[in-house]
Amino acid sequence: MSGERSSHTEHSLPPLTGAFGRLLRGPGRDVAVEVASQAGGELTLSVLAATASFSFPAVEELVLECSSPRGITRLAGEVSPGEADRLRFTVHDVIEVEQRRRFVRVRVSRPVRVSREADGVVSHTFALDLSGGGLLLSGPDQLRPGEHVSFRLRLEAGEEPIEGYARVVRLVGSGHPAVTFYSIKPADRERLVHFIFDCERRARALVPEEPQRPGDSGEHEPLDAN
Repeated sequence: MSGERSSHTEHSLPPLTGAFGRLLRGPGRDVAVEVASQAGGELTLSVLAATASFSFPAVEELVLECSSPRGITRLAGEVSPGEADRLRFTVHDVIEVEQRRRFVRVRVSRPVRVSREADGVVSHTFALDLSGGGLLLSGPDQLRPGEHVSFRLRLEAGEEPIEGYARVVRLVGSGHPAVTFYSIKPADRERLVHFIFDCERRARALVPEEPQRPGDSGEHEPLDAN
């Protein structure tokens, strides 16, 4: 029976390598992670904040909530310690896959300070969308794909900004630069992932479920700048 469940789970899992998410352990105890690798129903998770204090028993049953090209995926399974900051997650069941069209994008309008590495020119702009791997910026108009920038993103007033380095990967719509991170502190990445999931959870609570039309898979290109 367990073999049948494992086989079914493997076929229903979306590709998750590189996805960001969190292990749900309770208020103030969630652990932000990145899926480092996937082999069938076995996931290897990297803990994002290297300085985070956490401990796991030999085996703990938890829910993993992560973002994938198909939407927000929630998996029930067992977590056990791995090497260094790695964890092993054995998937027992796919609880839910929420299609991205069913919840509002994270429209954050958060201030961002951007500095071009080529000439040091500083611009003050806004983030239009956030992901665990990058930002969609309002500007500046001078940025072009391939350029490298440093950034300082402020999520909440009174909190320390998130800082790092990013590369422009494409221009979206009327020329909004989409950038992907290539250097960011693990603790900042953890804060960003928690912020995004909290925003998406609040947004989903406000958006009613829509019936899926025949032939509509609900899948489209994800927002991530990766």
